[in-house]
Amino acid sequence: MKRFVAILFFTMTLNSILNAQKTGRQLKQIVISNQNPKIKIEVDSALSFIGSVSFNVDTIGVAEEYIFGEIKNGKLSRIFITHFEYFLPQNKLKFNYPRFRMATIGKQEYLHQIFFGKDFELFKIKELSELFKSKGLEVEADWMMNRYVRAVDTDKKHEMILFYLEPGSLVAEEIKAEAEKADPREKTTNKWQKALTERANAVFRVIEE
Repeated sequence: MKRFVAILFFTMTLNSILNAQKTGRQLKQIVISNQNPKIKIEVDSALSFIGSVSFNVDTIGVAEEYIFGEIKNGKLSRIFITHFEYFLPQNKLKFNYPRFRMATIGKQEYLHQIFFGKDFELFKIKELSELFKSKGLEVEADWMMNRYVRAVDTDKKHEMILFYLEPGSLVAEEIKAEAEKADPREKTTNKWQKALTERANAVFRVIEE
């Protein structure tokens, strides 16, 4: 019984933190965050705002996402996601990222990662899955991803990720194969990666930070 009460109390506390510490807000095509980080991001009008979700990350943190997408015949095509996340104050975890392929966006430097994800885990998160279902959207399992990520505070307890995704059905098989074998420690960018990066960078811009 004591264990049940402790778990219930922890869950209620986590949910209270989630609701009280919401990082961002969305105004039409703009995502606004006033702290950790202070930033405004404008998303191209070709990608409509689908919705926002907040969710617990296991028992160690809280995440918040703003999702924009291009919809074709009820199916999600290109997607852009602004993701904020923080570790709970009672743990000592930090967002420590290596310096492999780096990119400067606005005034800040980000780790730049490119992946091809089969059966993409992000879209299996309950809150995201329910959002897409509520909008009647069909979502593919496999996605090509361009990702920018950085810790946004000196204590490295908060991070921001900018995701740009394209459905696997639109990606050539030879590029999928190459992407799956790519070394995540790579610091250079090849031809198809540059093309993906250019498409990613075209759908958003930092307008204030």
